Amino acid sequence: PLGVTNTSEVTAWPGADNRVYGRTSNAYHPEHQCGGSSGGEGAIIGAGGSPFGLGTDIGGSIRIPSFANGVFGHKPSGGLVPGTGQYPTYSGRLQRFNTTGPLARRAEDLMPLLRILAGPDGVDQGCTSIQLGDPAGVELESIRLIVAEADLRRPIDAELRVAQQNAAYALARRGARVEMQAFSSLRRVGEIYLALMCEAGGMPMETALGNGESISLGRELGRALVGASPHMLPVLLLGLVWRLGVLGKKRLSRYAEMGRELEAELGDLLGDDGVLLFPSARSTPPRQGKELAALRNFVLTGLFNVLEMPVTQVPLGIGSRGLPLGVQVAATHGNDHLPIAIAMELEGLFGGWQPPPLLA
Repeated sequence: PLGVTNTSEVTAWPGADNRVYGRTSNAYHPEHQCGGSSGGEGAIIGAGGSPFGLGTDIGGSIRIPSFANGVFGHKPSGGLVPGTGQYPTYSGRLQRFNTTGPLARRAEDLMPLLRILAGPDGVDQGCTSIQLGDPAGVELESIRLIVAEADLRRPIDAELRVAQQNAAYALARRGARVEMQAFSSLRRVGEIYLALMCEAGGMPMETALGNGESISLGRELGRALVGASPHMLPVLLLGLVWRLGVLGKKRLSRYAEMGRELEAELGDLLGDDGVLLFPSARSTPPRQGKELAALRNFVLTGLFNVLEMPVTQVPLGIGSRGLPLGVQVAATHGNDHLPIAIAMELEGLFGGWQPPPLLA
C-alpha cells in the first residue's frame, strides 16, 4: 500500500470533503471537485502520485472520481468482490449493490487487480464465486455496442455527448457492431435507484453518522447551519431527505418494478456479447463549494449498482475547460471482462490518462 486517501463522510457524498482531513481538489483544476466518495484515490492517481488504488461504489463512488480525474475505474458485478471491513456495514442485497473495485491510470491494470480482489472470503455472505473472462481474448468484431442516451429530462453537456459519439464511431471503425437504443425508463434513473435502494434497506444515515449510535439529523442540521456541527451539511441534508422518504410507498413500488423491468430488458438486449455505452455524467466536475451540483452526475452512475451490472469508467481526453471527458461501459452480470476490454481499446484510440498541466 502506498497510502490512505481522503473520502467523504461515511462515503455518502460524491465528493471528498470532511471535518477531519478537509477537502481534496481535482487533479486537473484545484478549483473543481474531485468526485467521490473515493475522491482521494481518483485525485492521487489522476495527479500521477499512484499507479492504481481501491475504491468502494454504491452509487458511483469509484466511477465519479475516476471520471473527474481522468483515470480508469471499474465497478465489479454485484457479489464478485467481498466487502468485508467496509464502513458503513451493509447487509442483505445492499452487500451486492456496494462493491469494492480498482481505479488505475492504465486500463490493462484493471483485470489483474480485479482477479486479486474477487472471490468469496468466508465472511461476506453476499459474495459468490464468478468465473472471470479474459479481456485480451475479446474480438471487437464479435461485440454489439449499444449506445444509449441517459435521462432525457435533463440534457447532457455537449462535449460529453460528442465524446460518447466519438467513442462509438471509433469502435465501429474497428469492427464493433453499433446499435442506437432508446430506453424510456432511463428518464427515471434517479427514481429507480432510490426505490431499489430503499427496498433493500440497510443502516440508516443517522446511525452511520453516529458511529453506530443514532443522532438527530434535524438538530445536527441546525448546528451545521451555524458552523457548530462535526458533520458535513450536504451529508446531513441527504440523510434527512432519505429519512423523510422522497418517493412514498406507491411511487417506490412503481419505480422498483420499473427497475426490475429495465434489468430484464438490458439482460435480454446485451446477452453475453453486448456492451452499453452510457454517459458518465451530465457535466464535467462542478466547482468547489457547489456541492449540490454534484448530485446532477450521481444519478447516471447509481443505476448500475442496483442492477448489479459491471461497468468501467473510461477517460476520453480533456475538454475545452481543461477537465476530463469520459464514458461508462457496462455489461451483463459476470461479464466484467467485456467493459474492461472496451476500455483497453478506447485507451489505444483516445490516449487514456493524460498528465495534468502541472505535471506536463
